[in-house]
Amino acid sequence: MSNGLYRFFITHGDGLLRADPPVTEWRVLGRVVLVSRGGRSFEPGRQASAAVKLISFILRRIRWTAGLLVRLHAMYQYLGRQSWWNKPAPA
Repeated sequence: MSNGLYRFFITHGDGLLRADPPVTEWRVLGRVVLVSRGGRSFEPGRQASAAVKLISFILRRIRWTAGLLVRLHAMYQYLGRQSWWNKPAPA
């Protein structure tokens, strides 16, 4: 995007529904080399599998899928803390 004097970049690096406000090119410092979330960090991969690309596309384009994924993850975390869920099956 450009206004004739400056080029602007629109980023969308989080799970919000809307993109971040535009920033001028001189405010962009470089490429992403590390992502930190919830106390864990990872280096973004250069090559993503077809399955990862498809899931990413779906999560970005269909609003309710991201919310569903968050709820499923929360339910999984909750069930993992329940003692009755972790009991071994009777033999």
